[in-house]
Amino acid sequence: MLVWLYGFYAVVDGLLALAALLVGGRQASGRRGWFIFEGVVGIAAGVFAFLWPGITALVLVYLIAAWAVVTGLLEVVAAIILRRELLVGGLAFELLLLPWRLLQDPVRSERHADTATAAGDQDPPGACRCARVAVG
Repeated sequence: MLVWLYGFYAVVDGLLALAALLVGGRQASGRRGWFIFEGVVGIAAGVFAFLWPGITALVLVYLIAAWAVVTGLLEVVAAIILRRELLVGGLAFELLLLPWRLLQDPVRSERHADTATAAGDQDPPGACRCARVAVG
């Protein structure tokens, strides 16, 4: 099914490239050779897909795999390049959240300091200590 869809697309794309050559006027004048090349190659690829669907399926699998690998590598490179910008954006976001975090429970830090014992019994940062209730 995918091979037939690709073959249909390639033929239609080739025909549209040739149609753009005919109706493009002045806009297509400097690119006539490219339009002819694109049209002929597109139609030939579509005919090839219809005549040899098995080979076309294999070639499509390799093309999709190559596209996925190249896209993945480019995304990794973009992530490395953008890392510095994202780090600055993340720090700016944290600075914007700082007042909200401080106003969330201003008594927490005092309770935390009061409940610590000499033996070093302290809650981890950000933990909330519950009141102990004696039973009985």
